[in-house]
Amino acid sequence: MTAPNFARLDGDRPEISRLMTAMLQAREALSRRSWSHPLEYTGVEWWADVLADPRAADKHEAATAVAL
Repeated sequence: MTAPNFARLDGDRPEISRLMTAMLQAREALSRRSWSHPLEYTGVEWWADVLADPRAADKHEAATAVAL
């Protein structure tokens, strides 16, 4: 029989209990964030529109221009 690839955490130990509580609170906080679930579709068509926007081209050209 092989040994399991996990360890049982002793929740009675204060440092383990605090760590588990912090991890659960962090998971809950992330699930409530609006940015963790994007509302706007950012598929291929969206990126094509962004890259085709003339304002994006102007910024790119200005950033890559060589000063003489």
